[in-house]
Amino acid sequence: MALSFLSIKITNKFSLWLIVGVLVFTISAFFYFDLKSYISWEEFNRHREFLEELCSRYPFLAKGVYFLVYLLVASISLPAMTLFTLAGGALFGVVWGVILVSLASTLGATIAFLIVRFLLRDFFHVKFKKNAEIFLKKFERGGAWYLLSLRLVPVMPYFLTNILMGFTNLPIRVYALISQLGMLPATLVYVNAGSRLSQAENPGDFISLPLIISFSLLALFPLLMKKLLEFFKKT
Repeated sequence: MALSFLSIKITNKFSLWLIVGVLVFTISAFFYFDLKSYISWEEFNRHREFLEELCSRYPFLAKGVYFLVYLLVASISLPAMTLFTLAGGALFGVVWGVILVSLASTLGATIAFLIVRFLLRDFFHVKFKKNAEIFLKKFERGGAWYLLSLRLVPVMPYFLTNILMGFTNLPIRVYALISQLGMLPATLVYVNAGSRLSQAENPGDFISLPLIISFSLLALFPLLMKKLLEFFKKT
């Protein structure tokens, strides 16, 4: 029994270290090859017809590849999550875009959370000591509600929330569920905006009512979520 438990524990740690190795390699390659310069809406539009044709020919494969790439991006919080979310809406529509982005972003956040909790807790605690102390005090007062508020109103960067939550004793399932629920409204807004942008073929399309509403939601979303949280706290 003890040997079996030890074997599972070692295997899990090996898996996490393997994930860490992959993430470190990806981050290094991203900056070494200056891949950021290729990640833009303009660059996406340049290859959009080709990507749409691939999605049409190989729908399941395209969704699977997109999911894995988004998962990798979310796990290491590369500066491309917004673009990938918009692209998800443009390539797969609102329904599939929301499903893929929601699952990949939640799983990515959970992977980052697990890596900090089980492998790099001491390293990040030294690096973010002041932030960790402030965060833990606020978390003790608000608990899971505090995480939900951070996901709904992202006043703290996505990657920093993942790291600091690794210092807490919040159950993994609760963390994943709250993260998914908290990020879902923003996912809906961004995926919808991406689907609308993909339908804009000429300058006149950019002043259409649906697109104006989509961009207005993007701008007003943090304020709307903040007011909504304040309302629920009072009730």
